[in-house]
Amino acid sequence: METHHDSQPDASAHHGVPTASLTTAALRFAASTIRAAGYPATAQLITEWPELLGTKLGKIILRLGNQQKITTEDENIFEAALKDAPAETAQVVGIMMTASLVPTLGAKAETTKILDCYATVLNIVWSAMQQRSFALRGFIHRSDCISYWHYGYSDELGFRRHLDLITPSSAISVYLVPQFPSEDILEQLNLDISGSDAKRLTREFYEQPDVEIVKEIYVQRVVTSIQTPVLPLSKTYKIPPGAADLIGLVESLRKAVATQNVFWSVTKATMASIQNVLNPALS
Repeated sequence: METHHDSQPDASAHHGVPTASLTTAALRFAASTIRAAGYPATAQLITEWPELLGTKLGKIILRLGNQQKITTEDENIFEAALKDAPAETAQVVGIMMTASLVPTLGAKAETTKILDCYATVLNIVWSAMQQRSFALRGFIHRSDCISYWHYGYSDELGFRRHLDLITPSSAISVYLVPQFPSEDILEQLNLDISGSDAKRLTREFYEQPDVEIVKEIYVQRVVTSIQTPVLPLSKTYKIPPGAADLIGLVESLRKAVATQNVFWSVTKATMASIQNVLNPALS
């Protein structure tokens, strides 16, 4: 099983995640899938979305479909939607993926587009990591486990598409822990990560006999590896059509970021209170 040694230099000074990183990744995903879906199909979908998405995000996505420039104001609107309605925004990910898989595609083109969708969603998570780990709900093929995203010491893109598969780079390892990802458990794990100097969980959590590591992702299957006393053992799992478990993964990402930022959030509040106390004395 691949491991990353915690004796490497501490990267805790870089653990803050700018909201723009999520926004940029999400916009990049929307742009790529809009082009795959085609403008008419996307315009039709937008009219069927809830009012929040139809009004706030619809105009932005329409401009993306027309290859128009996205402004700073657009990014702010997109970020607000991600913050205020994470579940609905995560649903857009599924809608856009479905829209991009037009039935007239040949087999090779379909494989390319599906894998591009997978890779972009997975790289949304990777782009949010910023040298810290995450404990999230499920993975691309299941929702009943914890996926522990363990960051490496590489500047490579997290996931890369090859001819007919996706592989994680040395920048990341994704461990699948056979434990139900309740909100309480995920919250505690992400608090533990935030409180760690290395911004990781300890090896005791992910180096267990029943923990698998993601090796390869194809259109319809995921290949993992599990360590045995003799040799690593490969396992293969089917990806359900539509890969809907990605929605829960994205939803849990938003919560993980908020949980890991709680210490900074309360510290900012404390500093603001101190400033309010000092202002009258200094005036």
